[in-house]
Amino acid sequence: MNEKVLFQSLHLKGSNGRIDVLSVKADEAIIKTSNGAISGIYNTSSLLVLATSNARVQADIGLSSINASKPKLVIGTSNAAIESRISLISEKGVGGSFDVSTGTSNGRLDIEFPAAPPDSILKFAGKTSNAGVSVSLNPTYEGSLLLETSSIFKSRINQDKSVVDPSGRNRKRSLKIKQIGRKVVSGDVFWNDATEQEVSKAAGSVYMRTSNANMDLNL
Repeated sequence: MNEKVLFQSLHLKGSNGRIDVLSVKADEAIIKTSNGAISGIYNTSSLLVLATSNARVQADIGLSSINASKPKLVIGTSNAAIESRISLISEKGVGGSFDVSTGTSNGRLDIEFPAAPPDSILKFAGKTSNAGVSVSLNPTYEGSLLLETSSIFKSRINQDKSVVDPSGRNRKRSLKIKQIGRKVVSGDVFWNDATEQEVSKAAGSVYMRTSNANMDLNL
């Protein structure tokens, strides 16, 4: 398959085998298997589901907000890692609303958002158990942050202080972190203007959870 073909709706289902897609573009795509890996390049403007069990998911994904659509992505497996680069795209170059949910167990979670429009809204949830989590948000992200892990392990929010305003409006980035007990770290990150008089009202949210391992959220 290649991106020259656009599917309105695509459903692929297998069992006990891998699914490897070179490149596909669909308004809606549901890809399911079991005991086999899922990999490839996927692009959607509405809904993308990648689901397997006992095997890795490794995918480059593009979510496009077109005509005010609110793309949703669900990635799920068990006993294996999820690795994904997720690019958020708006036909207007700004704004857009995106919903991303990733979940596994006994496997590491590595998620990166290399592209996202300024003033976009991202709802993200990343969950696993007995394995580490690393999530790298695009600098455009604004909203709440919530990280939960077992008490003897660390949840770290790492800020790149050299990042400049991705909108070009010369705003300053503000990060507020609050520690709640030993298991939970919460905070908020947003862009405001140079005088700090106008604070973004972004409604984004990030939730990360694991057990028996450390977590890193990179801003």
